[in-house]
Amino acid sequence: MNFTSISKFSKKWFIECRFYDPKFKEIYPNGFQYRKKFTKPTLRELKIFAEIFKEEMEHKLDDLKFNPISKIYMNNSLGELNPGMKFMDALWKVRDKILFSEDYMRLSRQLLTLIEKVIPELGYTDLRIIDTKIWHIKNILESIYTTNSVFNKHRSCLKTLFNELLEYGCVEFNPVGSLSKKVETPAIRELLTDRKKTIVLQYLHDNFSEFYRYANIFHYSGAITTELFRV
Repeated sequence: MNFTSISKFSKKWFIECRFYDPKFKEIYPNGFQYRKKFTKPTLRELKIFAEIFKEEMEHKLDDLKFNPISKIYMNNSLGELNPGMKFMDALWKVRDKILFSEDYMRLSRQLLTLIEKVIPELGYTDLRIIDTKIWHIKNILESIYTTNSVFNKHRSCLKTLFNELLEYGCVEFNPVGSLSKKVETPAIRELLTDRKKTIVLQYLHDNFSEFYRYANIFHYSGAITTELFRV
């Protein structure tokens, strides 16, 4: 390109290639015209974005095996993790590859079940994992929001899943990392006064003798319930 900054030039540019697929040779005998249009106010910006979009197009075609005719990624047929998988399919798939603790497995299962319910409402049913943006994740987490504490747990779990997806090349960045945690207000525990404690113990003594014995053991041992059950 021999344009100068003071030359007259079109501000509407495009990057284009011809994509050949034998399955569509009758419809596109000369190849499918795969084009990315863009416009910028200055020649410098046009040249910069032309290079960016060229590299992006080459990456999708050569590395991610994207088929611009069928709009799918060609490595999708193996059923393994790949950029062309649908959002929910990829999350369930990658969850099974991470060695979570039992508690974390339970949390991740609950989280994905909740997400699966709101996906149709948000219109993300056909969302590919490679196309996931920050605003998708924000909308999803807000849709299943209950408390700040639960939001933060869901965010942390989802961030772990996307870190793994990043390593598999299914996403180009982790969209969860840019989301801020919500401020958690610590719960203030209310302690029983001696008078209230006496009333409670007397009630248990008169009505639930076994629970009364347990309450005394619990109170004077200073242990938590799970520890006492292991004794």
